[in-house]
Formats: sequence, structure tokens, C-alpha cells
Amino acid sequence: MSRPKSFADVVDAVRKSWKGAGNSTPSAQQVAAPQSRWQTAPWLGNSFPTLEASQLEVLWPDETDADTRRCVEKALEDMKLNWDLDPQLLGQRSDASQGSAAIVALLSRLTAAAKSEAGQAARKEGDEATTIAEASSEQSAVKTAAGTSDPRPAKSYERHDLLRAIERQDTTTILEIRNFNFDLLLDSAPGSSSAASPHGMSKSTLMQTPLGYAISLGPKWESTAIVLVGAMSKFVNTLPDPVDDGTTGRHRVRNTFDPRTLARLRKLRTNLKLAIDSSLATDQTRLLSSYIQVLFMSEGLAFITDAIDSLCSTIRSKRGDPVDEATQLVLQFVNAGLTTSQGTSKRRSVSSRIASVQDLINNAVGDLLLMALWELIRPRNDDDNEDSQALPAYFFARDDRVTTVFRQRLDTLERRSNATSTSYEWRRALQVKEQIEGKGARRLESSERLEAISNVLCGRS
Repeated sequence: MSRPKSFADVVDAVRKSWKGAGNSTPSAQQVAAPQSRWQTAPWLGNSFPTLEASQLEVLWPDETDADTRRCVEKALEDMKLNWDLDPQLLGQRSDASQGSAAIVALLSRLTAAAKSEAGQAARKEGDEATTIAEASSEQSAVKTAAGTSDPRPAKSYERHDLLRAIERQDTTTILEIRNFNFDLLLDSAPGSSSAASPHGMSKSTLMQTPLGYAISLGPKWESTAIVLVGAMSKFVNTLPDPVDDGTTGRHRVRNTFDPRTLARLRKLRTNLKLAIDSSLATDQTRLLSSYIQVLFMSEGLAFITDAIDSLCSTIRSKRGDPVDEATQLVLQFVNAGLTTSQGTSKRRSVSSRIASVQDLINNAVGDLLLMALWELIRPRNDDDNEDSQALPAYFFARDDRVTTVFRQRLDTLERRSNATSTSYEWRRALQVKEQIEGKGARRLESSERLEAISNVLCGRS
């Protein structure tokens, strides 16, 4: 009997194996077994489930399937990369990443079941205990990685310990250092300067910071670089937003962080700018947009609030091009992260050469415009109502979150009141929403969304 090759065939084969061999009627215990296995199987905590080469051979056993297995391995690598980045850069798992993990976890168990004999329908109690023990062990490993289970004292770690952990891709040690001596992750090598040579990126420059060192080791250390930039992202996400004094203009007053936090933020931004340069110098650009994303986050409210204020004035006055202004604001910010060694001509072409950076820029520009539109029309007499508040700054430049909330709140406001329906800003907001929704139910690419917004604000609709 040939092995199943399609996903549907695999599911059908495993379902039959759960019910038992032959045509015998399954017992209640056997019927409950699949559900029990699903509930007690380890979910791997913060780890993405894996499919070994041997498991792929179960699903695609023929020699002619070698290309298919190779393509699946590449797809799994991309899924794992997205899984690792989500919580560290976005603060939570995306629906797509959770769905990918569920599919891979299911496939990993389906392949194991497909290799079992048909008569082994339900697991024995001992097997269930083993499964629970595995889950407990993995949870314990996650706790250790998070620094909650017998971590080494912070004082025992020095720079050479961190560099060795990076070389060995020792995530557990890196996370312990993050929890108990975070400054080690940010500190440059003794005697080094953050200024790089204008003639290029030397090996010593790449190794100034731990993140730069991970990049200098090559693409195989990409997962370690993810851990390091994720640690920086977590630090930024735990900071409270500075409180605005309510005034406008460049000289508005905001409460500041304590000197230690400010010093960490300065070092963090230097790390990320060097990482951007290192990535360009070594042609390792897969994580480039992630570095820029954390740079955006590290600015807190300052960049976003000032940009929204400026765009509100432009839209309200009907003078100037708000789309061009938003684009220039974002490009100025992004280019500021590329000034350490790349040179002016190379900086200008970065966004056009690297698709992920261009996508990030388009997304950021679109978000600023939507946030400015909402700021112009939102109710000012109901601050206790979440739907009347400014769009969350922490949604900025993160997938299509700003678009989703903008549409939801506009729908709510439209149902509640028609009082603002005659204003210029209200009409523009509705037209933007209609343009976006006119593209269909599918999720828009950042360039498509920006085009829809531009059509309205630039009078092309």
C-alpha cells in the first residue's frame, strides 16, 4: 500500500489509525484519544514546532519529491523567522504565525501517526504521561530561557561570556544576560567609537557591538541576531510613553526618562544604526526592516506626535501635499539611521533596493496619514470612550493595524453622529475609507493602501 502524498490523504490515514485496525467499532476511550492527544501534546512554548527531514520524507516519500521537500524546508524557515520576530517586534504573535505553527505542529504529529501501525489507535496511559512530562520539560526550558529558573548571577557575566554565547548560538545564556545585565547587550567594545570609517565597514567596526558581531559571523547567525534585536525591542516596549505637556510645536515639553534609561536608549539606537550599516555592508538585509522598526519604536511619541501635528496642519489648510510631506518625514527618519558609513548616494537608494525597507516606508507613511486624518475628526468631548481617543501610537508601522482601527472607529463614529458629515476633513476620511475598502476584502499591500490614500488626499479620486 503506497504512502499518502497529499495533506488530505495524510489526515484520512491518521484518522483511520486512531479508530483502530479493521472494521471494529472504536471504544469511547479510542474516540476520545485524538482529542486528548491534541490537548496534552506539548505546544512548545516560545519555540516554533519543527518538521525533521525524516518527517518530510513520510509526507513526500518518492525520489521525485525531492524538490517539493526542499521548497517546504524553505517555507518552514520563513515561518520560523516570522514566529521569532512577532513577539519581539510586535509584542504578540500574528494570526498568520499562530496558524503556521498549528499546521506544522499538526503535520509533525500526523507523520508520527502515519508511521505507526493501524492497530495502535489510542495511546496508553504511560504514553500520555510521557507526553505530559515532555510538555513540562519544555515549559521548564522556556522558564530557564526567560531567566526565571536558577539564572547565573549578573556579576558573573562579562563581555567575553556574551560573545562566546553568540558564537555558540547559546540563546539561554543570551537571555539570562538580557534579564540580569542588559547593558552588556548594548555596550561597544572597550576603546571603540560609534563613528565608522567613511571608506567602508571594517571587520573591527562590525564587531564593535554584540549585535554587529553576530552579523559579522554570517547568515547562519541570523537567529542569534533576532534574539539580540528582540531583547532591544522588549526593552523599548516596557518603557512608558513620555507624557506630553499638551502644547504644540518643536519646543513642546515632555517628561524625560532617568539618566540611566536615556543612556541605554542612546546606546540602543547606536547599536541599531551600526546593525543597519553592517547589514548593508555584508549584504545581509533580511532583518534590515526589523532594525528600522525598533528604531521607530525607540523614538516613542516624539516622532509620531510631531509628524501628525504637521500633517494635520497641511490637510486642514488644503495647502501642500500631505502625502509628499509624510514621505519626507519618514525618509528623513530612516536615512538618519544610515548615516554612519554608507554615504549620501548609497543612502538614497537603500529604500528602492531593498523591498522590505520600501514596504516599511510605505506602511509608515500610510499610517501617519490615517492617524492625522483621525486626529482631525475624532470627538473631543468623550475622552473616556476608547473610540474617541487618538489611534494608538504603538500600532504605528506594524502591519495593517492602524488601517483596521481607523476603519472600525470611523464606522462607529458614522453610526453615532452625522454632525461632522459636512466638514472637509470628515469627507476626506470617508473617501479614504471607501478607497481602501474598494480594493476588496483581501489585505492590501502597503503600496496599494498608500495609493488609495494618495488618490483622495491628492485629489485623484
